[in-house]
Amino acid sequence: MRIKVIVLNSVLHDARVLKEADTLAAAGHQVDIYGLFDKRANATEHVLPSKVRVHLVRPVLEEAVEHVLCYLKWGAAAIFLIILLLAGIWGLTSKRWLNVTLDLMVAPPWLTALVAAMVAFIVAHLLSKLITKISKQTRYATLHRLARHAARYISLEQKLGRMIVRAVGKLSSKGQKLVRAAVRPVARRIYGRIRTAHILERASAEPGDVVHCHDLQALPIGAALKRKLGLRLVWDAHEIYEEVAQGGAKYAKICRATLKKYQKEVDRFITINESIADFYAKNYPKLPPATIVKNATYYNPGVRDDGRLHAAAGLPRMQKIALYQGGFAEKRGLRALVQSAAFLNPEWTLVMMGWGKLEDELKALARQIGERTNRSIPAVTFLPAAKQSELVYWTAGATVGLIPYENVGLNHLYCTPNKLWEYPAAGVPILCSPLVEMTKMVRQYGIGWFLPANAEPESIAKVINELSDEEIRICRRNCQTYIAEENWDRYGARVKALYDELQQKRI
Repeated sequence: MRIKVIVLNSVLHDARVLKEADTLAAAGHQVDIYGLFDKRANATEHVLPSKVRVHLVRPVLEEAVEHVLCYLKWGAAAIFLIILLLAGIWGLTSKRWLNVTLDLMVAPPWLTALVAAMVAFIVAHLLSKLITKISKQTRYATLHRLARHAARYISLEQKLGRMIVRAVGKLSSKGQKLVRAAVRPVARRIYGRIRTAHILERASAEPGDVVHCHDLQALPIGAALKRKLGLRLVWDAHEIYEEVAQGGAKYAKICRATLKKYQKEVDRFITINESIADFYAKNYPKLPPATIVKNATYYNPGVRDDGRLHAAAGLPRMQKIALYQGGFAEKRGLRALVQSAAFLNPEWTLVMMGWGKLEDELKALARQIGERTNRSIPAVTFLPAAKQSELVYWTAGATVGLIPYENVGLNHLYCTPNKLWEYPAAGVPILCSPLVEMTKMVRQYGIGWFLPANAEPESIAKVINELSDEEIRICRRNCQTYIAEENWDRYGARVKALYDELQQKRI
């Protein structure tokens, strides 16, 4: 089958999306992923070793800002023309048209120039639009091209628009920044529409059989593709979106409305664990029964620590490492985690490997700790995110892997992040917050320990400092048992079975 995967990120660092796509490609399906270009991507088109094609579109927020500025420009022009028209009507009906004409003739030069520019601007724009519209209605491609070129050269829209914006901006660079800051909230909403249009246009270029949407934001795009191309729709919910830690009441309301609107469009439903599946079954009964596909990683029994983590962090090989890998986001307990480094015993170092909005703030906290502790071996150090294909070898250098998420809403309470498999896959035990689904997995397999609820920096450090070598050794051994049973082969087979069922029903 031809499968179109929609995901609103840069794809190449999304482990779940890539694993599912590779599994489907290995089963003989043609898989195209449509995502968004960002600063972490170096090209818009990629072909993965599994032959999965990745297409990254490039809608940018600045494009939306320009849209808003264009609306403001046209709004001002419309108001001006209405005033001019009303003044003309008043002059004619009151038989004072000659006085009105004379008033305009003796107007200040800047006003006369502005009036002339506005009129020329609007006339040229309307003329260009008319020519383009006429050209699109013709069946002759050559005439169409000529008309488009004529419209481009006749139209003064862009040139005059830039002149007006620059003239306003030159009044004050600060004023220009204030204007852009004011229109940015509106622009973000417009950006959503631009982004949707870009992906829809790109994904509609070729026929398909199934559209597979990752996360809630992609669901409206998938529904539009389903209607346009006659596809089946698979929705892959990674979270409880109305309960995400970074969202507020307004965001939750939008999420609920979106899902209630599109739940009936979903033909197959995938989510990450039983607790989240129960939530959706209770609150969105029009969704199909959930297929549980956990965020498990591949089973690789030959992983060994080759020293790369210690070398990159500038640490001696005997130094114990408490590793956090992943996004530096709010509500993940990262401020307290970095602050806990000040209380770690000298044989421990906290390594923060990843990226995100909190990076600068966390690094500032680390500098303060370095100034206070004056250790010969740093208490905390930062490393960039590793490539997904190499992540397990970096992780293998750690002594313990950290998941200090805060208990803020159902989405965190029920979370089972990739790290719950990525650490044990490298033979690294887990130290995590006592949240429902993580607690279940860690206790069942004996692969780690728990932080105190609402952990403070000193209490985090205390748990790490008290870990004995024997406890670590036992948990390392349990990690091998865990990952031999809980790995991607088990859950990838569920994805394959779901698509086998879809294919049989098509036949």
